[in-house]
Amino acid sequence: MLDHETYFANLTTANMPGGSPKWELLYKAKQAYGMQSLDPMSWHNLSEQIRTDQTMFDKFLRNHVRQDNYTCVGDCRRELLCSLRRGHHNETALCPGPARINVAGNIGPTLPKLRSHRNGSNDTLTMGQFKALARKALWSKIFKWIREQR
Repeated sequence: MLDHETYFANLTTANMPGGSPKWELLYKAKQAYGMQSLDPMSWHNLSEQIRTDQTMFDKFLRNHVRQDNYTCVGDCRRELLCSLRRGHHNETALCPGPARINVAGNIGPTLPKLRSHRNGSNDTLTMGQFKALARKALWSKIFKWIREQR
């Protein structure tokens, strides 16, 4: 992929008598977010910048909701930041519950507080264990989807 472009159409104008949809460019990812490429690491770096830089978060939010004056704080911000880490809209394996993520959306420092619920264990998970569990959960969902397609 060379770039990602997002377009929009003003439905209010399009639904007026004699109106028709007019598609307009909202943004190009590489230009809007200062990306050199669209490889996975670049998207990861962008998600980290969105998480840590309020200006970049505001720009991303404006493009995401296609509104200038949209407010997104607290649970809204946590969910939006979590959605950047997911491969599917309802996948939660890479996002600890809202109580596990602080208001800034910072997952890193809270990971050691995650608890393992396997076999009734209450052991603290390391970052490596968390990543392994998340990877296993994602692959499980992918294989399930593939089986369902047959």
